[in-house]
Amino acid sequence: MSKRLFALVFMSVGAVAAAVVIVVVVLSLSHARGPGEQLVFPITWTPATPEAGVPWADSQIDIRIDGSGEVRDLPVGLISSAEDGMVCVGLSDELHSGPITWSMAGGQLKISAGEEFALFSPWTGPGDGADWGSMREAFCDGSYADYSARTPYE
Repeated sequence: MSKRLFALVFMSVGAVAAAVVIVVVVLSLSHARGPGEQLVFPITWTPATPEAGVPWADSQIDIRIDGSGEVRDLPVGLISSAEDGMVCVGLSDELHSGPITWSMAGGQLKISAGEEFALFSPWTGPGDGADWGSMREAFCDGSYADYSARTPYE
C-alpha cells in the first residue's frame, strides 16, 4: 500500500472516530435526566411543606420503573400555558387517587391520570441542573405544590 493511500485511510478513520465522539457528547449533554437516574425505584414523593388547608397536604406519588404508579390525593388537570408562557396545570375540582402512568416530557415528569395530568419540574441541582429529590407542580392560577422524595438517591 502506498504512503498516500495509507495516509488517506488513516485520515478517514480519524474523521469517523471524531464524528462518533462528537455525537456521543452532544447526545449525553442533551439527554433530559429523569428521576430514575438519581433515585432508586420505586420512587415516592410527598408534599414538602404544604400550606395549611391545601387539599393535597396528604398526597403521595409512587412511580415504578415500568412507567406505572399509584397516587393519592394528587392535584391534576389539563396542561396549559400561563400568561407568562410557562407550562402549567389548570386544576380540576377533584384530586386523583389511584393508578397512573408516567413519562418524561421536555425534561418534566408527566403523570397521566386518565384524561387529566400532573406535570412536575425538578429543582435546580448541581451538574446537569436537575435535582429530582425535590420537584414542583405549577398551577395556572399562579400557585404551586412542592414535593420531596422519600426514596434514597442512587
